[in-house]
Formats: sequence, structure tokens, C-alpha cells
Amino acid sequence: MTERVSFLGLGLMGAPMTERLLEVGLSVRVWNRSRAKAHALEASGAEIAETAREATTGADICCICLTDASAVREVLLGSGGVQQALKPGAVIIDFSTIGVDAAEAMARELGDAGLHYIDAPVSGGPGAARKGELAIMWGGTADAGQRAQPVFKTLGRRATHMGASGTGQAAKLCNQLIVSSNLIAIAEAMSFARALGIDAKLLPAALAGGYADSLPLQVFGPRMAETITEPRISQVNTMLKDVGEIAKTAHGLPINLRLAKMTHALYQEAVELGLGDEDLSVLARLSAADGETKRQET
Repeated sequence: MTERVSFLGLGLMGAPMTERLLEVGLSVRVWNRSRAKAHALEASGAEIAETAREATTGADICCICLTDASAVREVLLGSGGVQQALKPGAVIIDFSTIGVDAAEAMARELGDAGLHYIDAPVSGGPGAARKGELAIMWGGTADAGQRAQPVFKTLGRRATHMGASGTGQAAKLCNQLIVSSNLIAIAEAMSFARALGIDAKLLPAALAGGYADSLPLQVFGPRMAETITEPRISQVNTMLKDVGEIAKTAHGLPINLRLAKMTHALYQEAVELGLGDEDLSVLARLSAADGETKRQET
């Protein structure tokens, strides 16, 4: 691949994704608001840029992975000038989870500037990102997707074209509905196991291959069972943002997402208890007998 690649945003997902791109020999120019995270990739061969505009100047493909829609909009369309710095006809692959409406708006506005925007949220976590085993669901034109294939094939076990702009985000919201509620169920199962007097650490292996098995069970189950929260591989605040987007998107549709509403309330409770910046493995604390116990554990 000879096209110039930039990567903006080196957080929990962006950093291992960039490491994977570098590992297969791609030349990547990176930028992050926190310079320390960018410089951590210098030893892996990343070219460090001082600004987002510098990182994207002359780039053919711009990858971005930021916290939310406002951050994506600020970086791509704000005063920093990223859209002007990119080559005419460049492809922007947005791995962020920003919601359907925001993705559709980004595609329109960047399209008016002669750029091709792909909403391509991912699932699988930092470990899958580092190994190139993410599930990528993307929306955009087939032509833009074809140009993105070298990146998709490097980062993903599969990349599924869901349709027009915004459909990648729609698929990710469905993903997050399943994952967010699954994590609550796993947390309660771990607490239930302890209350029943069995070793919760044995549950993930015991349930492997059965109907209760899932990647979240195998990743977060052991962490919950052993109260492991570091290193952080996820964040409660981020999941609350996503389940909030599910609620917003579902409003006005002819459906009643009762489980999603209950799940949203539980993540809000976790944040109110001061767990917002914590790893998702702390969700087991919500199963404590009373609010006072939960506060003492924080």
C-alpha cells in the first residue's frame, strides 16, 4: 500500500489500532491531544505530528478514533483545518462511535468538501485491535470502501458493508445494546455465584461453549471475578454515552426497547456512584446489597 495514512486519536482503541498498522509495515503519521500517547508510538515507527492538520497534510487515508461526535466534528471540520489539509478525494475512516445522525451529517459536509467519509465503528476491544481481529461495520460508498480495504483487512477479522452513510453506526448501536446488557448480566452472575458460595473465577471456563458464552464473558468475567480493574481496557462513561445514543436514536421509532432503558439506568447509576472513569469490570459493584456498600467499595 503506497497511500499515505494518518491516524487521529490514540486512546484505548486508537493506540493498538495504530500499532497494528505499523506492525504490517504501513507508514502512519499520528496525532493525539495528549502528546505523551503519541510519543509512546514513536518507537514502533510512527511519525509524530504536532497538530491534526500536520498529521493529515497530503494524506490519502485519514483514520480517526475519538470519544464522541463533538470531538470528531471539532477535529475534522473545526478551525484546525483537517478537511483542507487532506488530499482532494481523500478517504476518511471514522472508527468512532458517534451515532447515526452525526455520521450522516459528517458524510454530507465532508462530501461537499470533496472528501469521502466512511463511518466504520468497531467491536472487539483493545486486544482484538492489536491482533487485527476487530469486527468492523461500515457505511459509505462502495468505491470509498474499496480504497479502505487495506486498512480494514489489517485491523479486522471481518469488515461488513452495512449500506449508505450512517448504517455502520446503526449496526454499532445494535452491537452496543447487546454488549451493554450482556455486561450487566455477567456482573450480576459473578455476584450471584459468590452469594451461592461457588468460586466465580471458575464460571467463564465452565460456561465456555454453552449458550451463556460470549467474548465479553471471557474477557470481563475473569476480571470481575477477581476484581481486576487495571490496566483499564474499557470505560463506564463511554458505554453510558453509547447506551444514551441508543435511547436517543430509538425515540420516535415504533419500538419499545425495555431492556435498553433498564440498562441505561444501571449505567447512569454506576456513574452517579463515581465509577464513570473506571473499567467496565467494576459493574459487579452494582450488585452490592445496598447503596452504602457500593459507595464503600469505590
